[in-house]
Amino acid sequence: MINLAIVGRDGVLKNGLKYLAEQTDGLNCTAILNNYEELSHIFQKENPGVLLIDIDIAPEKAFKLISEIKEKHPQTLMLVLSGSHSRDIIYKALQCGAAGFLLDDTSPLQLIQAVQDVYEGGAPLSSKAARNLVDYFQENNTNLQTKDYSLSSREKEVLGTLINGKNVKDIAGKLFISIDTVRFHFKNIYRKLNVRNQAELVAKVLREKII
Repeated sequence: MINLAIVGRDGVLKNGLKYLAEQTDGLNCTAILNNYEELSHIFQKENPGVLLIDIDIAPEKAFKLISEIKEKHPQTLMLVLSGSHSRDIIYKALQCGAAGFLLDDTSPLQLIQAVQDVYEGGAPLSSKAARNLVDYFQENNTNLQTKDYSLSSREKEVLGTLINGKNVKDIAGKLFISIDTVRFHFKNIYRKLNVRNQAELVAKVLREKII
């Protein structure tokens, strides 16, 4: 069972997500919060499996909060929701410990899918966020040389599809392989690149121009 906690300003969106969560097998919305301060009470009771957090309430506070949760409650996966697709904001959110970045015009159904994806090891990124990350690293790392991590051609295909904003299910469909096979490739990629999750993977692939 995925326990989901939501922190945001949009009451309609939060209530809509709660309703959809209640209709989704294996998903339970345990808390709907209006601000970051209320989160401390949640962690006193139980650690949510996934935290969907609107960083536009107070971006700098949000980044600090994400870092603190990542350190104190590493088992909680955080999805960031924002109206901004600034390259710096996207990169900073992932660097602080967010496992995914979605724009606030993402539909409730897509958000629910993202919650499931991140819990299963994915790193949901809106297509615009993924594109802006690519641009960010191209502009800020022009002198970096591509490193050889002995990735197979299939592993590079999986990575390329991930960077374009696809989730595990989409990657499997695009490459005509099973979801278990995609996860097997990710396991090998994590080992070769020495990363712990897909958020770290995306950042490293873009930063070092691995593909």
